[in-house]
Parts: sequence; C-alpha cells; structure tokens
Amino acid sequence: MGLISRYKREFVYAVILFIIWEISQVPEIIGVGQVYFFFSFIGLLLVVTWIFTTYFRLSYKKVSDNSDALIKIRNHERFFINFILPLLFYCLVSYFLYVSVNLVLTQLLIILSSMLFFVIFVNIKNSYTKVFTIERDTRTILSFLDIIVFFLAVTLLTYFGDSFAVRVLGVSVAAFILLGHQLLINKQQNWAGFAVLVASTIFLGAVAYFFMDSGSYLFPLVMSILFYLVVALWTVKLSGTSKLSDYLPPLLFALMAFIIVTSF
Repeated sequence: MGLISRYKREFVYAVILFIIWEISQVPEIIGVGQVYFFFSFIGLLLVVTWIFTTYFRLSYKKVSDNSDALIKIRNHERFFINFILPLLFYCLVSYFLYVSVNLVLTQLLIILSSMLFFVIFVNIKNSYTKVFTIERDTRTILSFLDIIVFFLAVTLLTYFGDSFAVRVLGVSVAAFILLGHQLLINKQQNWAGFAVLVASTIFLGAVAYFFMDSGSYLFPLVMSILFYLVVALWTVKLSGTSKLSDYLPPLLFALMAFIIVTSF
C-alpha cells in the first residue's frame, strides 16, 4: 500500500488498463473485432500518453540544488526499455487476449499484465533518477518481462505460423531481439557479446525446429523455459562469478519446469 500511495499516477494507469482489458473480454465486444480493437487502441493511447508525459517531465535534471543548469538524461540506452518494450508488451497482450479461448488463462494474463505494467511504470519513472546507469533490480524486472514477451510471441506464432520455416524464423527473430535487449541492459555491446547472441539464437531456432510438432500448449512453454535458461545463465556469467555452483539453480529450475510441462 505504501508503494501504491507513492506511485498513485502509475497505479491509476495500471488499473485503467485492467478495466479496459476486462471490458474488452465481454462477449458482445470480443465477438465484434472492430469494437475490440477500438478498446485496445484506447489502451495503447493510454500507455503512449504515460510514456511521453513521464519522459518530458523527468528527462531533464538539475546539475545541483545550487544551480539552474539542466542535464539531459542519456536516453539512447533506454529507448527500447522505456519506449519500445512497453508498447510491444501491450500489443502482444491485447492480441493474445483477442485470440485466446481459455478463460482461466485470459484472466490470469490480465491480472499479471496489469501488475507488470504497474511495475514497468514504476521502474521507468525511477530510471530517470539515474542519469548514466540502469539499476540491478530494473535489469531483473526487464529480464522477467522479456521472458513473458517471448512466451506471448511464440504462442501467437503457433496460432498463425502456417509453415515450419515461418515459425522457426519467427522464434529466431524474437529471440535475437530480446536477447539483444539483454546485452544492451547489461552493457555488453561488443563482438564477444554479439557472438554469444548469434550462438544463442541459433540454438533456440534449432530447438524450435525440433519441438515444432509438440503442440500449441507445449511448444511455447518449452521454448520459454529454454529462453529463461539462456537469460539466467547470461546473468550469472555477467555477474562475474566463476563458481560452478552458481550455475546450478537456473539449470535445475529449468530442468524441473521442463519435466513438469512435458509430463502432461
């Protein structure tokens, strides 16, 4: 409650998004595509409004309390994080809600996405207090968000990809973009990082080809588990650790999740 009272504006925007998504699930609305996309467009305008008003309010900071000189926060490293990723996440969620026929999954996604948008708004707002860096907690949240975006993208590909080539290419492109985002927020824009990015993308594309016939339920889950594993191992490696034991938790968690989802 303390967090909500501190970030009232962000909480109100997140609640409005929740209401828009819930209204859009009314059968009389979702059964008429034009009306559904009208409500989705209203939600998109809401997200765009918050992003740009927050940017113009907070992107300039005083050099000190004793000076009226302003410094502009460096934004090229944050452009994908603060602008593209929230919009991409919103569009994927809205389209997924339109094509999903699972009521339980739909409601869980609405609740989780509304909560995530509140967290996204809070972290973007807080990121403007850091002129040159991205906080570690923000990186963790962005990694979690990248995993969800990847899951939604792969799920939509299973619905609309009408050939193996389209699905494998789509998975590879999504992995390349989101893993590239991970390199960006971890400041690893170098040749070694690019080589690891390409190798990881090829690995995920090859696995996608192997599991392509596993079904619309299993395929997105398996690919998301492997994407999580790649991101988690990258995070451990980039933390500077050299202990093998630090790599075991994500490996074991991914193995447990893989066993669970393939057992159904």
